[in-house]
Amino acid sequence: AQANEAANMSTLEASLQVLQATEKAQAASFLEREGMLKSSLEDEQRRFTERTEMMSGLQGALLNRSKVVKSQEEAVEKLEALQQELRETQKKEAHDHMAQISALEADLAQQQALQRDAQERHDDMQVSLQETIHRHSVVSSQ
Repeated sequence: AQANEAANMSTLEASLQVLQATEKAQAASFLEREGMLKSSLEDEQRRFTERTEMMSGLQGALLNRSKVVKSQEEAVEKLEALQQELRETQKKEAHDHMAQISALEADLAQQQALQRDAQERHDDMQVSLQETIHRHSVVSSQ
């Protein structure tokens, strides 16, 4: 009976160690995923800024080119059309950027919710395991 109790205790302690290792692996995986999401978000923000600066540079170049055009009326018409296109492009890129940010934030929130659920399940299992170990200890001491 004592050998069975010792074997049961060893099994329970091994299960606890497996649960703790699983918890650490899940936490590391979550942190890695969170880092990748943050990095992806930063990359997208950087690309958006670069595109905006490029568009601003293009707008300036178009403005300079219009000074060279013989017919000021043609230059103004072209510039207005290009500026409208630029505004539409910037508006579209801003919308796309915000959609990507929202998707990344939603993914991050989902990952955090999954981590919380996993932590709660782990905590519940650990409490149950500790209660079982305690019951076995009480039975063994009697």
